Amino acid sequence: MMPGGAITLRAELMKVYRQAVDRLSGRRQVAEFLFDHPFNSPFHVLAVGKAALSMAEGAHEVGGDCLRSGLVIHPLQQSAEQAPDSFTTLPAEHPLPGPGSFRAGKAVLDFMDSLPLDEPLLVLLSGGGSSLMEAPRKGVSEQDLHAVHEWLLGSGLDIVDVNRVRQCLSAVKGGALARRLNGCPAQVLCLSDVPPGQLPALASGPFLPPLGGSLPPLPDWISVLVGDYRSDATAAIRHHLLADAATLRNQVAAMCEDWDLPVRVMDEWLEGDAADVGRRLAETVLEAPPGIHVWSGETTVTLPQASGQGGRCQQLALAAAERLEGQSNVYFLACGSDGLDGPSGDAGAVVDGETVARGSSGELTAEDALDWADAGRFLGAAGDLVHIGPTETNINDLIIGLKLPSR
Repeated sequence: MMPGGAITLRAELMKVYRQAVDRLSGRRQVAEFLFDHPFNSPFHVLAVGKAALSMAEGAHEVGGDCLRSGLVIHPLQQSAEQAPDSFTTLPAEHPLPGPGSFRAGKAVLDFMDSLPLDEPLLVLLSGGGSSLMEAPRKGVSEQDLHAVHEWLLGSGLDIVDVNRVRQCLSAVKGGALARRLNGCPAQVLCLSDVPPGQLPALASGPFLPPLGGSLPPLPDWISVLVGDYRSDATAAIRHHLLADAATLRNQVAAMCEDWDLPVRVMDEWLEGDAADVGRRLAETVLEAPPGIHVWSGETTVTLPQASGQGGRCQQLALAAAERLEGQSNVYFLACGSDGLDGPSGDAGAVVDGETVARGSSGELTAEDALDWADAGRFLGAAGDLVHIGPTETNINDLIIGLKLPSR
């Protein structure tokens, strides 16, 4: 049955979001896979990404005595207290690589070199690995890599182009770790936060050949660093996709089936400028019959020279809220599946037709907040921010548009 009342509706959207990301946790997804595909002899684990700790827990839960060693590279914000004692855990920086990221990169290279050639490696890969694990290739410094990552972060480029550049400058990306296996058997389990068909972009593809295609336009100083980069041949390492954007959309749709409203799973990958996408999605819902629309993807924000507080989900949500102003029967949720959207620690926002009016009591107009990439400050004044802390997964941003029948 469809919930009623504005407060209840907002709470129900939040409940759907939280339950969906919990169902797609790294621990649960890895454990379910390994129950069906068990190891019956010694194996080792390398886990990298925002969901690395959770995925490693799933491997330990099922692997038992066969699991001989593990290395986990995880974000600084996550506590490793629950990690198995047999695992080495290394915290690292995100979204920009820092000292921990470079320590992690060296540790991964050393770990790969220490593997027994007759004992398989299970790699657990999730988004965020591009920043968390880094090592410069010959002729590139750690300072160079940090500067490139920083430029890419504010460039407005999509994740595929961003990681296409990163692969050219790194000793752990674009198949570099696959080439380090030296015949050791390996397979990779993935929680994907990249577009369909672009798995080499996940964590910049450490175990897959580099992304094809041309590099995007770059500043001269980055082009000089890239030089005439050419990748060595990369062995084919089997990858298993545990969950991705389509999985997330379908999970949410299943959870909304009893709301007595049509559920429309939108089979598209959202990308492009977050504010533009937010306005388009709001107009789609406003023009459609009553129902629930479910999207996922990863938009971008081109940062001004002096940017404010917020992330791409908050930017998208505020732009949608501008289009919804005065509407009493439409609600939007835009949140990161990893529980984090930008540097503030918020996951995103739930907005409605009164968001702009509520937020205007603060220091900013909605228009200025969008222009200055400061949507978080405006949405905070409106009371619309979502804060749940890091989740145990990372499979894109989730957007739900809810339109009720007119009263």
